[in-house]
Amino acid sequence: MDDDASSPALPELASQRDGFGLDPDVRRRRDSGEVYRVRSPLGHEATLFSRYDDVRAVHGDAERLRLDAIGPSPGLSRLPEVVSVTRVS
Repeated sequence: MDDDASSPALPELASQRDGFGLDPDVRRRRDSGEVYRVRSPLGHEATLFSRYDDVRAVHGDAERLRLDAIGPSPGLSRLPEVVSVTRVS
């Protein structure tokens, strides 16, 4: 995640819902069919694809979905410090 002051701020993706309805901003983005850069509620920088064909294209591209290339999520980077794991045999 880039915290550089010269970087434009990414819009935050709404995390609250009213029942099954989408947040109006999420609905607008979905209906526009455009691709957006957003920040998730957990601090991830993400690309939001809302059109079916775009989602299929991204999921079909192994290079775009390489999780090893993006590093740990911001929320999990401190996990080993915070959680101790006990192995049960």
